[in-house]
Amino acid sequence: MSNHIYLYSNSSKESVSEIKGLNIVFKGKNSEVMIEEGSNFISSKITLHNNCRINISKTNEYGIRNLYAQIFDNCKINIGKDFSCVSLKINLLNEKGLSLLIGDYCMCGHNVIIRPSDGHILYDMNTKELLNKGEDVFIGNHVWIGLNCIFLKGAKVSDDSIIGANSLVNKKFYEKNVIIAGSPAKIVKRDVNWDRKSPERYDEFIGNKKNERNHKSLVNNDSVYVERKFDKLLSFLYISKKENLNPKNIYKIYKARRQIKSLNLFDENYYLNERLDVENSNLSPLDHYIYHGWMEKRNPSIEFDGEYYIKRYPDVRSSKINPLVHYVLYGKKEGRFPNHNIEMNSHFDK
Repeated sequence: MSNHIYLYSNSSKESVSEIKGLNIVFKGKNSEVMIEEGSNFISSKITLHNNCRINISKTNEYGIRNLYAQIFDNCKINIGKDFSCVSLKINLLNEKGLSLLIGDYCMCGHNVIIRPSDGHILYDMNTKELLNKGEDVFIGNHVWIGLNCIFLKGAKVSDDSIIGANSLVNKKFYEKNVIIAGSPAKIVKRDVNWDRKSPERYDEFIGNKKNERNHKSLVNNDSVYVERKFDKLLSFLYISKKENLNPKNIYKIYKARRQIKSLNLFDENYYLNERLDVENSNLSPLDHYIYHGWMEKRNPSIEFDGEYYIKRYPDVRSSKINPLVHYVLYGKKEGRFPNHNIEMNSHFDK
């Protein structure tokens, strides 16, 4: 039977017979499991039927523990990077063609259950209409799910949210930075965020945040080199050299730079906060990303994920063009997605 397990990285994809800590059982054909190298599984099991697709990006160091997933024909599970869970049960067993999409940097507590299907028929006696058809479940980026939470069909949670313990999530929440709690769940607090660190380290955490804000103030100061005309000249000379004085290529890079800025896809503060070595160089941060940063797996902003873009579109990877340059010059017009979360949102908006 044509079932496959792949262990992949940015540069390779290897067919393997097993994944340590993850028992994969095929009960049909033409199914595929993709696991990124460096992922950590403990006491986990996935059972697949026909034409199933599973993609799990590199997990958090804590790993995926006590995962038990069953998926029926033509169903999909996509889990973003840095995910961790204490115990999670996913039931995609009762209807065909359903999906579970979990974004990057998410965390699950004990005994979380996700069920995109009710498993039994509920219908209107007068119209004979089916009232409870299964529906995909979407969990955005950086979502903390407390213990004993249940997600039912059609549930959607947006980025930077917290799901309170013992909550029943059975509808769509489009707001970000909220606490959702209750049965059924509702928004109980807004303008919040969270971090994996222990409350014991809060003073250290908030101190780092203050330093980041101070750093941003310095970056935005008029004296910073990006505002100086001389450095614009240095930037032009650097780009010209990198493009071997080819006028067509130089024009293309400058066109891409204008598009990147107009679409707000390069966040200088974000880039510099994460990479002080760039700040201390004589190179414009955007130039650094265009020619170096993307190859070092650095992202230009939270709005664009270069690693995702290259993995999602193999033709971009083989072209060896900067993924953000490709996106603003070609990919956006072609309907390509700048990050995993946008792709998931588009899936649910159909």
